[in-house]
Amino acid sequence: MVKLYFFFLVISASIVWSQKRDSATLISEVNIDAYKKPASFISSTKSVAVVSENLLRQNTPERMLESVNQVPGASMEERSPGSYRISLRGSTLRSPFGVRNVKVYLDDFILSDASGNTYFNVISSELINRMEIYKGPESGDYGSVTGGTLLLQTKDSDNLSANLSIGSYGAFNQSFNVSEKVGKHFFEVFQNYYRTDSYREQSAMQRKQIFIKDDFKYAEKALLKAMVLYSDLDYQTPGGLTLEQMQMNRKQARPGTAALPGSEEQQAGIRNKMFLAGISNDYRFDQNFSHFILIQGSYVDFENPFITNFENRFETNWAIRTHLNYEKNWKAVSLAYRFGFEGGINDILVKNYNNIKGNEGEPQNFDRIKNTSGFYFLSQKLNINEKLFTDISISLNSNLYDWQRLYPEIENGKSKFKNQWLPNFGISYLLGKGFSVRGKIGMGNSAPTNEEIRSLSVSMVLGTVLH
Repeated sequence: MVKLYFFFLVISASIVWSQKRDSATLISEVNIDAYKKPASFISSTKSVAVVSENLLRQNTPERMLESVNQVPGASMEERSPGSYRISLRGSTLRSPFGVRNVKVYLDDFILSDASGNTYFNVISSELINRMEIYKGPESGDYGSVTGGTLLLQTKDSDNLSANLSIGSYGAFNQSFNVSEKVGKHFFEVFQNYYRTDSYREQSAMQRKQIFIKDDFKYAEKALLKAMVLYSDLDYQTPGGLTLEQMQMNRKQARPGTAALPGSEEQQAGIRNKMFLAGISNDYRFDQNFSHFILIQGSYVDFENPFITNFENRFETNWAIRTHLNYEKNWKAVSLAYRFGFEGGINDILVKNYNNIKGNEGEPQNFDRIKNTSGFYFLSQKLNINEKLFTDISISLNSNLYDWQRLYPEIENGKSKFKNQWLPNFGISYLLGKGFSVRGKIGMGNSAPTNEEIRSLSVSMVLGTVLH
């Protein structure tokens, strides 16, 4: 038997002008933001890992999979090029598609919608300058998710960079990033284009993205942030193979059967256009009181030609987050309180048709689903003599679905779930320089997906008809 081995060849050129710090940092010197609850890594009460810019840039520029997989308790997988799952301590158990049970923020802004779904693959890895990965429920400040929280951070210092890389299987990646402080403003403009034909048949991918932000310090005690993100993602899904099919031709897409056509014939894939815009304001009244508020909206145009159907989704999302903060410092004790609310509305129109070789055929079913979710939260942070640190929080979480079956039957309904009180407690004690012990107790809740609500509405309609 003759075996052929393929060697991946990449030709790349990059030009970078930036102000960078030394990439070697002692773990005791690492700081985390914890969504405006900053702390040193060594004294943090949370189970958190930091993925630095240096670690992110060690991997290929078009993805961050390898960087995340170096974090204990975190796993990221790519089932087909551009299709990601993120698992924090087993959170993908209820994530048949995409990223669920993990809350994702981009700087101040919320990438996860009100239903708990995150289109993580619309984000270019080159946009991300740093990641904080919180493993396990953080229900006090981040709501009901059971897996954890990802805080993605963009540039925070002057930078000018351009990248061009060409590789095998038609791989092409081009990006441009400029960030600069101009007077009271800090601007960042990022643009990226990436494409590849990939190894298998029916697995090509293309992503176009532009990101613009402005951090405006309009007063000594106030910071206004604005952001616009547009992403156009198109990737094909080859489907799984049996062992026999793989041994026959491991590059092939899922072939057709007597009952169903194959992935290539049905042009299976995902086409996702997303526009997100938001504005936030952080204002400090005095040395004790401050207030933060964020308002954002997004629109998603999603197409999924699948083997058995062709699905269209049109989503409108709105979200708000606000909290009032109080801090008080004494000689050996510091105390901080935060009381706030985060809520969102996810309004989605879903249309399923027969898939006729990648085109819409006869309609199967149409649904409109509106998910309204939110949580109030109260947290307390205590620091005693820079030795003992506690973080106690609780949130009240609510979730309501309004659904309407539009075709083939007309039916309306509501699914309101019981409000959930979710506590969170963390404690850390600094034993000495570079050594600490910590403990954490937290509760989370995994809300149903839109697809589960659709299944519920279908069964209710069928039950009514049969009855």
